[in-house]
Amino acid sequence: MRQCVVIALLMSLGIAATAQQTQPAPAKEPEQPSGPPQTSTVPVKKSQLTPAAISPLHPCSLAKLNTTCKYVMDRNSPMAPTQIQMFSKQSLVVVVKDEKYFERYSLDPVSGQLTQYPDTAAAIVQGMLPAIGKFVAEKEVVGLIEEMVKENKDPCNNDTITTDPALGKTPDVLPSFKACFVQLSKQAQKIYSDLEPYTLPDAISANDTPDFKSLDAIDQKIEPFLKSELFVTSRITAITGNAGLKGNAPDQPAIAELTASQKLIDAIAADLLAYRTRIADLRTYSNGHHPCKDFGKELKDEKTDCVAVTSNKDDDEPYQNMVTRTVTYALNTYNLVSYSQEAAVDASKKKTLGGNIVLNFADEPNVGKSPALRWEASAGVFFSSLPIRSFSVVPVFDGTNVTDNKVAQTIVRPTVIPYAAGNYRLTNDLRWSKWKSNLYLTGAVGVNPNTVSADFAAGLSLSWRTFMVSPLWHYGHDTRLTGFTVGESLGVAFKSTLPTQTYWTSAFGIGIGIRIPPITGR
Repeated sequence: MRQCVVIALLMSLGIAATAQQTQPAPAKEPEQPSGPPQTSTVPVKKSQLTPAAISPLHPCSLAKLNTTCKYVMDRNSPMAPTQIQMFSKQSLVVVVKDEKYFERYSLDPVSGQLTQYPDTAAAIVQGMLPAIGKFVAEKEVVGLIEEMVKENKDPCNNDTITTDPALGKTPDVLPSFKACFVQLSKQAQKIYSDLEPYTLPDAISANDTPDFKSLDAIDQKIEPFLKSELFVTSRITAITGNAGLKGNAPDQPAIAELTASQKLIDAIAADLLAYRTRIADLRTYSNGHHPCKDFGKELKDEKTDCVAVTSNKDDDEPYQNMVTRTVTYALNTYNLVSYSQEAAVDASKKKTLGGNIVLNFADEPNVGKSPALRWEASAGVFFSSLPIRSFSVVPVFDGTNVTDNKVAQTIVRPTVIPYAAGNYRLTNDLRWSKWKSNLYLTGAVGVNPNTVSADFAAGLSLSWRTFMVSPLWHYGHDTRLTGFTVGESLGVAFKSTLPTQTYWTSAFGIGIGIRIPPITGR
């Protein structure tokens, strides 16, 4: 935004063809951006883990529950997982790869709606826009600049500016002041261009990244700008404060124009002075970065630095051991080049990287106490030894004629019954597998497709991840004849249907289902 302002300033002066504004050539970002010495006196928070403690942590799994784990996020292309399932009393460690040494990183709990941080640069620009229109393009200004460039002179320190104009001659000194303004705008444009990778690091694409100039070098460019600006504004103040000139009608338009121009360059100078102060503040700051290889073997090939931030350790006591708790975190960055280093960081000036991270907490693994929530649901089918029984009238032939009708029975096994079940977890996580595995007491309700009636089942279930195998006692419906027996002779004239009835009976079955974890991911 600031760069757009100074470009607009140059265009309004009508010297775009002669100013030869050169943009910094695209270059790859170095492995470690150069910057001020980071001899920090800022201690790392005690709640943050050291690289030695983070290195053995396993990467966070998105498929199973995690103990304290680490999630690696690339600063240049941040992407947060939608949610991570964790046991209670654990923490999340986010390792930021390719960190920017001029940023602070924090893992903050999110409550309610996030507030987008305001664009301070836009506010400054809005204040500058009215004054931009005051500049008028003149051939005399362009010619004066070209002449001073040839003579290697400073447009902000020439004889016309350093002396007070005679009565009625203020309009004659305007070209010299405007030539100075042109030089200041070109200097400011170059400074803002160099600052852009620091103030807007996410706006710089990987294939079009301006040189990451040392902040010390930028500081050295700001100093002569401030000196020139201070000198020329002091001269404008002297002219506008001259009572004789202020009372002279021919001088009034020129004085008004100088006053408007002074407001514009004063705003730019104040902005750059704030940057210079914050750049100086960075010399004693460190965000606690370390070589990425220190954070684990999966980062051993990384040549850049990393920063690790740790979430608060989850505590189940306030929840009365309830396991359906969800905490949302945001990995935030706070740009110290754009904003000052404060004891209490203004949350509205933070920027969230990659979106929110949702942590779903479950009960503790392998604990002796009874967890608060052990009920889980599942669905599937079970294969029962209960037969699918049907009866029919079968004619008996003597070769050419029907001599009798008899009662016949057909039996098909197994009976396949879809079911939904409730499962009460009897054990904590079994140690035979690295994946979640438990023993459950299961009760199921199914629909027998043959009798179109509700059947029930109960038994034990063994889970592996979300897969469940359940040996079940099936209490369901069977069919039997009423008034007839299998093999009974019905006679040649029998034309009726066989009467049947359903009745409750039990059988053994094997259920295969999918466990439906609750919100905790258990």
